[in-house]
Amino acid sequence: MAYFRCTNCGEIFEAAEGMTSTYCPHCGAQQLLPGAFDGADAQSGYSDPNAQSYGDQAPVQGDNQVYSDQPQGQPYGAPDYNVPGYGQQPYNDYQQGTNYAQNPVPNQPGGINYPGDGNMPAPPKKGMSKGLLIGLIIGGAALLIVIIAVVAIVISANSAKPNIIPGNNTETIAIGGGDDITVTGSENATVSAGGTHTVGIKSDGTVIAVGNNGDGQCDVSGWSNIVTISAGYEHTLGVQADGKVVATGSNVFGQCDVSTWSNIKSVAAGTFHSLGLKNDGTVVAAGDEDDGQSDVSGWKDIVAIAAGYHHSVGLKSDGTVVAVGGNDEGQCNVTGWTNIVAIAVGDDHTVGLKSDGTVVATGVNMSGETETSGWSDIVAISAGYHHTMGLTSTGKVVAVGVNYDNRCDTETWTHVTEVAAGGYYSVALKDDGTLYATGASEDGQLNVSSWNLK
Repeated sequence: MAYFRCTNCGEIFEAAEGMTSTYCPHCGAQQLLPGAFDGADAQSGYSDPNAQSYGDQAPVQGDNQVYSDQPQGQPYGAPDYNVPGYGQQPYNDYQQGTNYAQNPVPNQPGGINYPGDGNMPAPPKKGMSKGLLIGLIIGGAALLIVIIAVVAIVISANSAKPNIIPGNNTETIAIGGGDDITVTGSENATVSAGGTHTVGIKSDGTVIAVGNNGDGQCDVSGWSNIVTISAGYEHTLGVQADGKVVATGSNVFGQCDVSTWSNIKSVAAGTFHSLGLKNDGTVVAAGDEDDGQSDVSGWKDIVAIAAGYHHSVGLKSDGTVVAVGGNDEGQCNVTGWTNIVAIAVGDDHTVGLKSDGTVVATGVNMSGETETSGWSDIVAISAGYHHTMGLTSTGKVVAVGVNYDNRCDTETWTHVTEVAAGGYYSVALKDDGTLYATGASEDGQLNVSSWNLK
C-alpha cells in the first residue's frame, strides 16, 4: 500500500501500489496517482492509534444554590430564564459531523465520467477499426475497476460507523485520520459535569474534582476503584468495581443515602434525587420524590438511566423509553420513541440518540435546546441546563441552546471521545486524556486544563 494526499481536501489516504486513479475516502474527489510518498510523512493529526480513550457520561443537572422560586441549575445572580417574555435565541452556529462516505456525483469534479459525457469516447459505431474497439474495451475495463474501487471505499467507510447497542454503547469508531477513538456509554462515564462542579476518574480508579464545594460535592479524594461517576446539582455519586456506590455532597433530601445499594452498574445524579441501575435491569432511587421522580421500582429491562430536575428517564433493552416525574414542559413525553440507544436529561428536557445517528428531544425549548432534528452521525449525547451537546463519529462536537456564557462554543473541538453538559458550562474528554471546557466558571468548574485522565 502507498500514501497519497488529496488534491481537493488535503487529507491523507491509502491506496494500493500500482493504481493510477482512485477516489478520496474523505471528500469523494477523484484522484490521479502520479506517485506515492512515504507513509511517515502522512500527517493526519492522529499520531497514536493505540491511545486509550474514555466513555460518555451520565447526563447531570444542577447548580450550587437553590431558591424556592427559581428553577434548578440557576446560580446566584443568574437571570431567571422562566420570567415570561425572557428568552435567548437558539445558538445555531455549530458544525455538523462529516460523512466521509460521500458518493461522487457523475459528470462533476471528482465524479465518475461515463462514455459520451465529453471525457470518455462515445460507444463504437458499426464499422469502426479494430484498434479503436480494443481501446474502448480496455477503457471500459478500467472504468469498471474504478467503479469497483469506489464501491469498496464506500462500503469500508460505512462499516466504520458505530453499531450502537442499547445499554452496551461502547464503540470503537473510525475518525478522519484513520485512527480509532472509543465512545463509551453513560454507564462508564469518565467525566461528569454537575451544577457548578466537574468530576473525573483517573486511570487508576481514583477521582478528582474542581468547582463549588459548598456542600462537600468535591470531597472525592479518598475514593478508589471507581468505574463510573455522576455529578448532580450539589452531590456526586461513584460506582465501585464491586458494584457498591459512594456519595458525597448535599443530602437534604436523602439523595446520598446509597450505602446499602449493591450490584449497581451505573448511577445518575439529578437535582435532589439519585438513581442506580442494577445488573438485573431494575432501578433503585433515593432522595426527593415530590413529583414522582423516584417512582422507578416497577421498571425492568432497563439498560441506561438519566435524572433531571424533577423527572427520571430509563432506556429499555428493546430501544423504547420510560419516564416518571414532573411533566409540565412535556419532558416525559417519550412513549412513542423507538430505536433509542442512549438517553440524556437536562433541567426540563429529555434527549434520545437513535440507532441511525439522529437525535430526538422533548420538553422545554426556551432557547433551542431541543432543536436537534438536523443532527446526524451522532454517537453520544449530553444535556445540561437549557443546552444539549452531541458527539459526532468524527470526534467533533455540536451544541444547541442558551449561549450567552459561551457554553455552546464547541465547534472547534476535535478528537473528542466523551461530552458532559453541566449547569451553565460544557466539558469534553479528548482521546489523549485532556479536556476541553467552555462556559461559566464562577466557581472554578472549568479549571481542568491540568487534568490528564489517562
